[in-house]
Amino acid sequence: MRSWRQSVWIGLACVLGAAGCSGDDTGSGDVVIEVAANQAIRQGFPHEEAGMELAFVDGWEFEVTAFLVAIEDVELRTASETGDGEVVASMAEMVIVDLASDETGSVEIGVIEDAPATRVDFGFSTARATAAARVEGASSEDVQAMIDGGYMTFIRGVATPEGGGDPIEIAVGSSVAATYTSCINGKDGTKGMAVENNTSTNVFIYPHLVHLFWDTLGAGDEDLRFAPWAAAAGDDNLVTNDDLETVDLTAVLGDDGVPLYDDSGLLDTYTLRAFVERGMAESMHFNGIGFCRKTLR
Repeated sequence: MRSWRQSVWIGLACVLGAAGCSGDDTGSGDVVIEVAANQAIRQGFPHEEAGMELAFVDGWEFEVTAFLVAIEDVELRTASETGDGEVVASMAEMVIVDLASDETGSVEIGVIEDAPATRVDFGFSTARATAAARVEGASSEDVQAMIDGGYMTFIRGVATPEGGGDPIEIAVGSSVAATYTSCINGKDGTKGMAVENNTSTNVFIYPHLVHLFWDTLGAGDEDLRFAPWAAAAGDDNLVTNDDLETVDLTAVLGDDGVPLYDDSGLLDTYTLRAFVERGMAESMHFNGIGFCRKTLR
C-alpha cells in the first residue's frame, strides 16, 4: 500500500507528464546512499587525477590518516526549479563516517527503500556530531573529538617538507554545517537523480580535500599550499583549530612576497581557521563534482 505522500507525488507526475507514468503507479525502487572519498583523501598529495598532478606548490607532501564527516537528513524531493519540492522519501538519521578507514574510499551509510521510481531532487545536510549518531569506521577518540568541538568534519593527517625535515601533524575540525539542495548530478550534469523501478540506484556524497589547502575560496586559478599551515604549528609540530585562528590571512605572503589574501567575499573573519572551515562547507558534492545549492546553518 502506497503512502499519501507517494499518492500526491504520483498525481503531480502524471499532471506534469513525467516519463514512466502509466496507470496510477510509478513503481518504486531503493536508493543506496554512500559517502565517497576522492583521490586526495585516499592517496594524499601529490597524486595524479584526470591526467594532472595535484601537488603543493611549496613542496610539501601530505597523507590523510582520518577524514570524518557527519551526514544527516538525506532527502528526495519532487523535482522543481527551486529544489524545495515535497519530500517523497528520506533518511533522517545522523551517520558519522571515516573515509580514510576504508581502502575503497566509499562507505555505505544507508538505504532509502521504496522511493517513487521517477526523477527527483537530491539533498542532504552536514551536521555537528552528537553522541546519538551511528558511526561507520571511525575511532571512538576521533568521534569524541568531533562531539567535543561541535564539528561536522574532523581531519587528521601528516605533512612532510620537501627534502626532509620534521613532519607536521594536523588535527582540525569544522563547525560550519550546511544544508545542500538542488544538487546537480556529477555523473551526467542533470539536476537530481532518476530512481530506477524495482531495483537499487546507488548515489554518493563526495567531500573534497583540496579546498582546505587552496589559496583562494574561488575555484579556477587556485594553488595548493601547506606553508601557512606549517607556520601555525607550535613546538609540538601539531596544527589545531586554535593554531589556525592565530594566522591572519591579511598578513600571509606567498613565495613571491605577494599577500595571499582571499577576496572571494565569502569570509567574515580573515583567519586561516575561518578560511578552512568555510572551505569544508564548500567542498561537498553529489555523484562526483556535482554542485549543490548551499545554506549555512
